[in-house]
Amino acid sequence: MVLFRLGGMSEARHCGIMVSATRFIHAQEHLGVVEANLTEGWARRVSGRFEFPNI
Repeated sequence: MVLFRLGGMSEARHCGIMVSATRFIHAQEHLGVVEANLTEGWARRVSGRFEFPNI
């Protein structure tokens, strides 16, 4: 799981689920749930990363 800062906010306001090292799934306004590239623009906004333990 990846947390993102949006709109110049200092705290995370958006999250996504990484499906590979360079792609993630998230909900995007007007498009719904999409799979997207973790571009440089998105990577700059990452404020936290979390991994779930293998269960």
